[in-house]
Amino acid sequence: MAYTSTVNAIPTMTSNTAPSGEASASSSNSSNPAYMAFDKNGSSGAWVSAAGGTTGWIQYKFPYKMIIAKYDIYPQTNLINRAPKSWTFEGSDDGTRWEVLDTQTNIAGWTTNVAKEFTIRNPKEKQYYRLNISANSGDATYLSLNELGMYELIYDRKILLINEGKIKAVVNPYRSENLVPVMTSNIAPSGIVNASSESASNFAAYLAFNGIKGATNSWQSTTAQCWISYQFPVKKVINVYSLTSDTSSRAGYMPKSWNFEGSNDGATWEVLDMRVDQVNWLELETKTFTFNNKKGFFMYRLNILDSNNTRVFLQEMELFYYNLGTIVELDKSTATESDFLTYGSESIDIGGVFDRYTKISYSSSVLGNGKTFEQSFDTSKQKLKKIKFQ
Repeated sequence: MAYTSTVNAIPTMTSNTAPSGEASASSSNSSNPAYMAFDKNGSSGAWVSAAGGTTGWIQYKFPYKMIIAKYDIYPQTNLINRAPKSWTFEGSDDGTRWEVLDTQTNIAGWTTNVAKEFTIRNPKEKQYYRLNISANSGDATYLSLNELGMYELIYDRKILLINEGKIKAVVNPYRSENLVPVMTSNIAPSGIVNASSESASNFAAYLAFNGIKGATNSWQSTTAQCWISYQFPVKKVINVYSLTSDTSSRAGYMPKSWNFEGSNDGATWEVLDMRVDQVNWLELETKTFTFNNKKGFFMYRLNILDSNNTRVFLQEMELFYYNLGTIVELDKSTATESDFLTYGSESIDIGGVFDRYTKISYSSSVLGNGKTFEQSFDTSKQKLKKIKFQ
């Protein structure tokens, strides 16, 4: 339930203390301070010891404790004889007392711009880490390295619940992104936008689906009673939509009462949601409306029965799918690592709405010459009128 990150845990340092943490070394050449081993500049930056410092240490203090499971070293460009040869990689809680986490001896074969990686078999949580070098690769004057990277051990933070003696997993509710693409015309890039009327070409219906809020571009009808629709290339389940009012005084031209409808042929429409007396719209105000629907339709339309003015200005209309949560019962009282990885959630919204309950049975019991089995059905999607056994 843990993995080693592929991202260097040390930020790109611009000084020994910026942007965070602290770099230091046993000694440094005035032009090559400690932070240059952490500046992620592989072409020029390098930490170089003071003259005569062929052994020594370089360290980084994190702002908080973390578990480093791997580190890598780049030798100084074209000066590989200054590279470390033997060392210990150490961790500390206070910068004074050090624990050896990894030991390497007689490491050779360094190549410019090529890192060597080293894995820590038993990583520990520490705030300070250092490379304590006991020998370089032969240079008589300096010890150096281009980059020292450190990689954190990250645990999968998976949550399961236990209720009434059974392990419960939760699939949280989520809302999709806007399912309508950013339209550049009434038929591009996909789907079809239609409306009962358009007051002018610069107030075309697709402008209510172009993803732009705040500019003076919107759909404008010619009447207070009107409609606007979007047709998907394939059936979609929509149970959330939002409407955004126009800029300036045109915010007062928003729909007042309407039906939100779905259709598969454009002739027969099913009312999915009804709203009345939606008044006092503010400039560029977005209102979101949620309703219960599990049916897929090709076409959805806002059928406006009354407006707050003589016609409608609609800045943006968005269509979404909101998936209600599921509770999964595992037929056991103790969870395994596999259960956490398979069913665990990184977070759980206890206040969420759940419309499905699934039970997973892990065992069967002998009953005469046969066995008993359990099966769950999602009755929110399909009504069960009868069950036939064969």
